[in-house]
Amino acid sequence: MSNFRKYLIFCLLSLTAAVIYAAPRSLEEVDRMPGIVMPQNPDNSDKVTATVADGYIYIAVTEPTNVRIFTILGEMIVQENVAPGVYRYQMKSRGIYLLKAGNYTLRVTL
Repeated sequence: MSNFRKYLIFCLLSLTAAVIYAAPRSLEEVDRMPGIVMPQNPDNSDKVTATVADGYIYIAVTEPTNVRIFTILGEMIVQENVAPGVYRYQMKSRGIYLLKAGNYTLRVTL
C-alpha cells in the first residue's frame, strides 16, 4: 500500500473519531429515576431531585429549569433548558461533578 493511501486512511479515521467525540451530548428524557434519591436542599421545595446510577446523573424537575453540569474544575459539560420531567446524562468518566438546576446546586460523585 502506498504512503499516500496510508496517510489518507489515517486522516479519514482521525476525522471520524474527532466528529464522534466532539458531537455535543445532551440530557436524555427517561420514564423514571432509579435508586436512592440524594438528600435535597431545604430551599429546593422539591422542584429538583437528583440521583446517580450506572454512570448516569438523573435529574427530575417539576417546572422548566436550566440544568448545567460542571467538572470539579468548573468546566461546563452540558447546559440545557428542560421542561418538567425526568432526564439523565451519561458521564464519560468517574469523578466529582457539580449539578446546577435553577437555584439548586449539588455535588455529585460517580
